[in-house]
Amino acid sequence: MREPQELLYRDSTPGASTVVSLLTRHGQLDVLRRMADAGDWDCADALGAELLARGDVDGALGVYRPFVAPGAFTPAVARIAAVQGEAGVDLVRPFAVAGDPDAVRCTGELLARLGRVDDVIELLRPRLHDPSSAAALVRLSEGHGRDAEVAALLREAADASVALAAVLERQGHVSEAAAVLRAADPSVDALEHLADLLARHDQAGLVRLAAESGHPAAVHRLAALLDRQGQVDEAAKVLWPLVTAGEAFAVHQLADLLTRHDRAGEAVELMRPFATQDPEQYLDGLVAPLVRAGRAEEALSIVDNLVTRPDLDLMSLRTFLLHALGRLDDAYLQTLPEHHRGYAAELLADAGRWDEAIALLWPGRRDHDAGTTVAELLIRQGRVDEAIEILAGRGQAGSGGGASLV
Repeated sequence: MREPQELLYRDSTPGASTVVSLLTRHGQLDVLRRMADAGDWDCADALGAELLARGDVDGALGVYRPFVAPGAFTPAVARIAAVQGEAGVDLVRPFAVAGDPDAVRCTGELLARLGRVDDVIELLRPRLHDPSSAAALVRLSEGHGRDAEVAALLREAADASVALAAVLERQGHVSEAAAVLRAADPSVDALEHLADLLARHDQAGLVRLAAESGHPAAVHRLAALLDRQGQVDEAAKVLWPLVTAGEAFAVHQLADLLTRHDRAGEAVELMRPFATQDPEQYLDGLVAPLVRAGRAEEALSIVDNLVTRPDLDLMSLRTFLLHALGRLDDAYLQTLPEHHRGYAAELLADAGRWDEAIALLWPGRRDHDAGTTVAELLIRQGRVDEAIEILAGRGQAGSGGGASLV
């Protein structure tokens, strides 16, 4: 059974990736091929990956090629290049030269895979002002004995302090990496990276940083480190100044910390005044420990006292609590607006109430989102043929004119 907060914070937005992964897991390659032939890239991508895993390179290329658009760097081009070695580099390099950032990353990956680190450096050297290119150079050069050269290049680049610190850390120069981050332009969020560095290598240094700067990033990471070490009271003590200042992340972090360590009652008392003052920001953080403490009825009463407020949408929260209390019945479910039914269906499915979950969404199955969720539920039950009928009957066509999961 899932923890209350797992259900409470679940993302119930239906997505193509879930349906595609379920089809793949159930071995429905014919279905994936049919959807790919109708123009669905997600299905084509999954089918191609499965064929490659089985060693059928030609079959995968045949799946990808219809999705290649002349003169454009598309995911299909990247997939084809990835299995063609040197020819793959030749395929994508023109797009990289033209400045397409995705093509630059792809070309760098292919060159590194071929051991052509000199070419990786040549490709990325003019682009090191871009943090993503600097980070790519650090990653792609790893293990090739070029750290000193890469560090020298990054020292000359603007806004590359985070990447430079990563190389220095990799070389074992932790103090120098920390110095680089301390001297960095504040606009690059270097303090967050410094806090991460110290959490990995120098707890005393992290303690000093948190105390001296009071920066939330340092405090959050120190509290998380203490939490992992089992020092719950120390973690709470570190967070407390931010909590009293009303820093939202720290409030939620402390409540979660207390709840996970069987101190849900304390978490409730922490969250209650915050939730009273700002229910939109904090109410869910009060509900989770209440449920964990066996006080779901109390949580429901709090929600019901606020449910009529026009500035709050508490329907999903109320649905979660009725589910926790075992009172998620058909009479209530039928009163839910359409846009809240997907979450309720997920809760029902999690409780093994598959037929009720499907029935709840069935009237809206021709809607794209509801239909996708119904199909997902059907596939999870092994009812693949029915799921495909639902997908084909939704109101949105794919780019190829047939059914699409996107």
